[in-house]
Amino acid sequence: MNVVWLPIALVVIANIVTTAKVSDQGCLDMYVFSSTYATISNTIGTLEGQVKTLKGQLDNILQSACLEPGPNTDTTTRFNLTYCDFEDGHLCNYVNKGSSYAWNLYSAIPNVRDHTYMGAKAGHFIRTYDTSSLQLTSRMFDKANSYCIRFYLRATNTSSQFVVYIKEDGGVGYPIYSPAPHTPTTWSLVEIVPDQEYLSKPFQIAFQVLSGGYAFLDDIMVYNAPCHTPGIRKPVSCNGKELTIDRTKHCYTAHIEPRTYIDAIRACKKEWPQNHLLSVTSATVQQYIVNWIHNDSGLSAAGGPTGFWTSGQDEFKEGDFYWASDLEPVKFNYTSWHVGQPNNVGGHQNCVLLEYANDNYNWGDVDCGERHPFICEAVYT
Repeated sequence: MNVVWLPIALVVIANIVTTAKVSDQGCLDMYVFSSTYATISNTIGTLEGQVKTLKGQLDNILQSACLEPGPNTDTTTRFNLTYCDFEDGHLCNYVNKGSSYAWNLYSAIPNVRDHTYMGAKAGHFIRTYDTSSLQLTSRMFDKANSYCIRFYLRATNTSSQFVVYIKEDGGVGYPIYSPAPHTPTTWSLVEIVPDQEYLSKPFQIAFQVLSGGYAFLDDIMVYNAPCHTPGIRKPVSCNGKELTIDRTKHCYTAHIEPRTYIDAIRACKKEWPQNHLLSVTSATVQQYIVNWIHNDSGLSAAGGPTGFWTSGQDEFKEGDFYWASDLEPVKFNYTSWHVGQPNNVGGHQNCVLLEYANDNYNWGDVDCGERHPFICEAVYT
């Protein structure tokens, strides 16, 4: 029996059995089904195995090459995001083209910390030097009506001549962006909307520094959609709790599955690339989050015994705590420590937890490798 007709045959036979109306043709159909049951059963088993194998292959590709759509992603918009945070140990299929000073991976160096994990020593970014730097060139992108290119940039000097090119047909490229003479010296979000004339055929994106010292890149995001598309500049919606502070919206989403500090950050960025862990910058935020937890039995049950991760840490200098938010680290100007905290037991407690449920979730410092529930935060206007 052809597998394509299997669902139809099953429907026909099921109808005969349930209605108890048996015709000569119905009897023949049932005899055929009965005599070929073993073949059909084996075929279904084979198909099930093939589907499971395919699912496993797809999951591996998604994990290695794609940003997982989260609750703040509009899956009906149908845009593709090519995202590189340089946390995979290589350049995410970007290549250095030329024979001069290459773009290379770095972890923390003096005065420059990773953007993705905002200062955690596990994070990575890329940098290059001026005048003789190679072009960092992307894979080939398909033609489309619109593209939105976003990335985080900083340089050692405001005069650094950083240039972004669109390359077609293997040419040297057309410059589409340069911030000089005002290149940012702290992590800043750059957004480029290429003119449509550059998008009429497949193209590559290239980054280069022509003069002015070192430049640094992190978190390159390329969307085949206009920048105003829901889900790009801000989440499609807030599927958690939303608090407005000074006309800025803060969306909080809670996750009860325990993860390490770094894995919690990764999970937050799967919801939306600019997400980060919760930053408790005021008593207003602290009380808002505490009330939310107390009024939600599921969160209370999950966080009561173990607490919730925040973005706070002092990994680079003991006692110098900061919030690892979307741009530069923000030093603590508000605290809600539990009595005796922080105490850095064992010399390796560098991450901040909403820890003490019986004390209004006041804070403690713990090992960043511990696993705890966590709260993500998206900030937008």
